[in-house]
Amino acid sequence: GLGIDYVGFVLYPQSKRFVPPTRVRELVSVLRNGATDVIPVLVTVDMTFDELMHLHTVTDVSWIQLHGSEPPNLVRRLLDYGISVIKAVRVSANEITPDWRNHQPTLFLCDAHDAKLMGGTGCSWDPQWLPREFPRQQALIAGGLTAENVTTVLTLLQPWGVDVSSGVEDQPGIKNHVKLKHFVATVREYDSRILSK
Repeated sequence: GLGIDYVGFVLYPQSKRFVPPTRVRELVSVLRNGATDVIPVLVTVDMTFDELMHLHTVTDVSWIQLHGSEPPNLVRRLLDYGISVIKAVRVSANEITPDWRNHQPTLFLCDAHDAKLMGGTGCSWDPQWLPREFPRQQALIAGGLTAENVTTVLTLLQPWGVDVSSGVEDQPGIKNHVKLKHFVATVREYDSRILSK
């Protein structure tokens, strides 16, 4: 295995990385039959509670990433139902949207703000834009990460984890296994240094 902890399946039809729910179920079955500990995550944008529960039923995945403008009460409802929630927030020099203080997800995903795209832009953001009071031990950092810059981001922010997509792709949705292995090895090397201190 590659040593990854989570794998996201994009269920947003406008994304170049879109995977139909029935295909997600097939891929999740392959993951589980491979005796892997990799946790599948459904990446969604602005779906209703009923739509998300339908996806949960169809795919048998209990981690959902909300990457749109979902209200805090949706996060609470999903958590109450036993779904683990990753709430994406978009970081810019002036603000974090939506306001993270209103949400209480399992984890946050901090991504670069883009006026048109909901994520997966490959654009990085200045780690200094994340407020000191932001719960970094509950944060996944995303946005323009590569094997060349991830150690700097980890050192500056000390988050719970990192999320990568475009930084290990040849084109949207087509992962480069050499880049992916290099990225994971770089993160694991950082983890080893931190744990040995």
